[in-house]
Amino acid sequence: MINSSNLKSGELDPLLPFILINILDDLAPFLVYLFNRSLAEGHLPASQKQSIVFPTLKKPNLDPNTCLNYRPISHLSFLSKTLERLALQLIPYLEQMGLLLPIQSGIRAHHSTETALLSLLSQIYMAIDHSHLSLLALFDVSSAFDMVDHEILLQCLQLSCGISNSPLLWFKSYLSDHTQIILGDSRSKWARVRLGYHRAVA
Repeated sequence: MINSSNLKSGELDPLLPFILINILDDLAPFLVYLFNRSLAEGHLPASQKQSIVFPTLKKPNLDPNTCLNYRPISHLSFLSKTLERLALQLIPYLEQMGLLLPIQSGIRAHHSTETALLSLLSQIYMAIDHSHLSLLALFDVSSAFDMVDHEILLQCLQLSCGISNSPLLWFKSYLSDHTQIILGDSRSKWARVRLGYHRAVA
């Protein structure tokens, strides 16, 4: 997994990823132990719960003086991103247990806004073929992922998905006490994150 990772680095990396790759044979046993212990004990160290956020214009032609024209790009440390990829083993479990709706397109391989649109159009055309009435209601939530309440998310994982014990503790640890700074023309102070989805964007 590390060999296939993007080797971008940032100031949160005490050891540059390309150096880590060069000595990976020596570090691999330690990293395997570190990652397995984190997942088994349901604990993520505070050092791996920090992120640096860069505001980026959604489109080059937008007004840079308007806050709504920006989207946050969150950068985590290389090891934190690697551990996050390991935690995404949850997705195959959710799919195998039938806990994801067949039409759910987010966070899934081979599912995108394009496949969601094709599925929607297919359903509309089928309804037309059967002389049925189609009604489409759209609800646009601006920055929806930025508004994810962590307690509600943890309850959904436990009650709807059957996640418990160490895996649930790990996600609780991952979502709690997460801190970030924002870099732009200046640097903000470290602040605790209470809402949002912390997935890093490469």
